[in-house]
Amino acid sequence: MDKNTIKTVFKEYIHPMDEKVILKMIDQMELDKYVKKLDSLTFTKLFIYAQLKQLDSLKKISFKVKHKKKLQKELGLKSISKSQLSRKLSDLPPEIFEAILHHLVEQIHREFGTEKGDNLLGKIHLIDSTTISLCLSQYRWADFRQTKAGVKIILVLFFTKGKRIPIRLLRPRQDRRMLLSWMV
Repeated sequence: MDKNTIKTVFKEYIHPMDEKVILKMIDQMELDKYVKKLDSLTFTKLFIYAQLKQLDSLKKISFKVKHKKKLQKELGLKSISKSQLSRKLSDLPPEIFEAILHHLVEQIHREFGTEKGDNLLGKIHLIDSTTISLCLSQYRWADFRQTKAGVKIILVLFFTKGKRIPIRLLRPRQDRRMLLSWMV
């Protein structure tokens, strides 16, 4: 056995992603046609790492890449700026992540069978939210600070059994229990 093998949680999370299949998807979508430094696969791995470490800003992600040697080795990056991350984030179509998710679910179904795979997966809740700032003087109903107004767009999707819930608008201050009631 190789004594230099490092088995980290990060490697365990990215291990199921068949890089050859994902690279083929990326090539078909022509996502990395003119890319020199931050390709789509590396970006995906980096954001899996950011999720595991609960990094909540591009600046923090950039800092970790610059100061973590193991991460640099895994990603093949010495450093990456927050502006490069921002550009890549805005350039990547969401369809690539949908394709990766479907690929991973297919792997589970191949390994365990469709019925057992669905039971293992359970009900996957995909939740995304963003706050849209509004002018307080024109949208008093959407207040969430003394000087700001806004609405939060929350997208909730159930992955299994075809059950989906559409986009919901919430005021940022609204009770989180409302979101949880949509998920049941």
